Amino acid sequence: MKFLTTDYGAFVDSTLDRYADAIIILGLIFGYWMLNGGISVWLIGLFALLGSFMISYTNARYEGVFEKPGRGRGIPVRRDMRLFIIMIGVFLNQVLGLMLLLAILTNVEVMRRVFSIKRIITKKKS
Repeated sequence: MKFLTTDYGAFVDSTLDRYADAIIILGLIFGYWMLNGGISVWLIGLFALLGSFMISYTNARYEGVFEKPGRGRGIPVRRDMRLFIIMIGVFLNQVLGLMLLLAILTNVEVMRRVFSIKRIITKKKS
């Protein structure tokens, strides 16, 4: 309401965002599983959830190491894009497909960041 920011407020906000992401994805997994059954939804959902958390984690670690925001030519799967993908997938009733897409996009981007940061650190040491 006052448009004030604090480091603590930013920390609490990002923590609550992770909880909300987990609840949304777990709700999708459980709902799809209740309607269709099968272990595959749990595996795909797990990778979607892990990828979602790791995107945030790798971005935070990048900023911690290099003291600048982690922007680049990667796959744009920040939180707003992930929520948009979820919205479209739910509207189209393609829950398993959206979780598979999230799992692939997020984990591929995490791997890209890991190797990108390794290259940057290796170049700095040379």
